[in-house]
Formats: sequence, structure tokens, C-alpha cells
Amino acid sequence: MAISGPSSYIPTTNEFIAHWESVNADLGVGNEVTLAGGVGIADLTALRNSLQAQRDAVEGTLNGQEIASATIKQQKGSLIERFQQLAANVRALYGGQPFEAALPDQPGPSDAESKFLKPMVDALNLWTRINASGTPITLVDTYDDGDFSDAIDALRVEYITWTKAGSDLKIARAQRNKLQDEIYPILKQYRQIIPGKFAAGSVFIETLPRLSPLPGATPKAVNASGVWDAAEAKARLTWEASDNADLKEYQVRYTPGDDYDEDDEAVVATILPGSPLELLTDAGLTQPGASSSFKVYVIVNTGNEKGSATMVITRPVEE
Repeated sequence: MAISGPSSYIPTTNEFIAHWESVNADLGVGNEVTLAGGVGIADLTALRNSLQAQRDAVEGTLNGQEIASATIKQQKGSLIERFQQLAANVRALYGGQPFEAALPDQPGPSDAESKFLKPMVDALNLWTRINASGTPITLVDTYDDGDFSDAIDALRVEYITWTKAGSDLKIARAQRNKLQDEIYPILKQYRQIIPGKFAAGSVFIETLPRLSPLPGATPKAVNASGVWDAAEAKARLTWEASDNADLKEYQVRYTPGDDYDEDDEAVVATILPGSPLELLTDAGLTQPGASSSFKVYVIVNTGNEKGSATMVITRPVEE
């Protein structure tokens, strides 16, 4: 493995830790490899553990934000449906009268929070005025203005949840990046010190983990496709086999939401050559209406890699 982005830090660091353990065992007690500042294998292991926890935090906040986004979409869709029912009642009962003229324009499902909520609040106020005038309006399933008011309040709360998740995500990313910046120079210094501990040609020098890919061509991306499998309640991803003679493995990675971000990608699965070129996963898709973006990476033995085109899978709201 080699450092190709945030998702590669944990497996690369694990390779360094395993190598360091073997070196220390060979050198014997009291001769263990210690880097500048007294940094030893225990320090790198602790940083690795902290980084894993922080990567989990980033993934968790990303999922939390996507779940909130999916919930907002559902709530907006429901409010638009009730808005349309209310408008139909007002036009039928008060056509050509001031109440009809006071109907606000219907907002769109992609409108921002303030632009969406204002006409909904205006519609609620109009509904309340109509009810106070004599004949209350009740919609399908006995839905009334109180239910409409509660739905507007619930949407406000969900927007707060979504905004907080975005703020938490920024903090989690910054903390993750800080840990990566602490780990990298330790790995680099470890590579530099080992040739001074063993004679040329030693197996420990020959098997030193790499920090960057070896020189070589970037492999071709594979064609991949994905669909929502309702029977399995998971995304079904399939891809063509790579024809690269130096193929090491495939990795399926994802980020929650519709926009793939390589800085936040997480490894869903590693598939060895000869294995079925298919994966079922619900990564980021546990909530109805949620979306996740996936890529299949071809990784060759030099450490070079190439991702497929992005596949965006959305879990249906109703199944």
C-alpha cells in the first residue's frame, strides 16, 4: 500500500507497524527502533488508533448530514403535497375572493430553507385566517392547520440538525487531517532509519513499506454500474474485470451523498482478483431517501490506482 489519500493512511500505517514489530523482534529487547524525540512503535500505534477513531467520526458525521438531508427532502415533499391540497380548497371555496388572492406561490423542493419556509408560513397564516372566518378547512386524512404548523416546525428542527452536522463535519475533518500530518513524518523517518540498522540486501530493507507508489503507469479504470436492489435492501455494484497483468486488488469506496469526495472516501470492501466482481452494500443507505456515491478502484502492485466513474445510488423513500 502507499499514501494516495486519506483512505490509505490506515492500511499503510498498519503495514509500517507490522514491519516495525518484526524489526524490533529481530533486533531484540533494548535495541528496538526509536525515532527522533523518543518516538517508538507504541506512539505510532496510538496515533493510528486515534486516526481510525477520527475517520469513523468523519464518516459518522457525513452519514448524519446525509440522513438529515434525506429527511428534509421527505418533509419538504410532504409539505408541498399539503400546500397543493390547501390551495385546491381555497380556489374551490374562495375563487375570485381575497383569500384566493392571498395564496402564496408554491415553493420548489430544491429551494433553500428561508425561501421554502416563508411561503409555507404564509400559507399557514392564511389557513388560520380562513378557519377563524367561519368554515375550517380540513385536508385528506383529517389533516388540519395544526398538523401543518407541526410539520413546518419539524422541518425547522431538521434544518438545525443538518447545519450542526455540517459544522461537526468540518471539525472532524480538521482533526483527522492533523493526525495524518503527525503520522506521515514518522513513517518517512522510519523508512530513513532502517537502512542504518541492517546490512544492504537485508530482508528488512527489501520489504520496507512504501509511502508513495512505485514508478509505473496508472491502471485503466474499469466500467462499473450500480442499482438499488429492493429485494436485498442494498445497493448492488458490479464491474468489469481489469486486464492489467499487475493487478493487486479492487477496492470499493464511497462517500455519503450525491457528490463523491476523494478526501472523505471510505473503503467499503477489498476484492481480490478472481473473486466475484459484485458487491451488495448499504453503506450510507440505511435511511429511506438517502444517497451514496461509489467508485470501484483498480489497484496494481506498484501502488498506483484508478477509480471508476462515480455511481450514485439512492434508496427509495417508499419500497
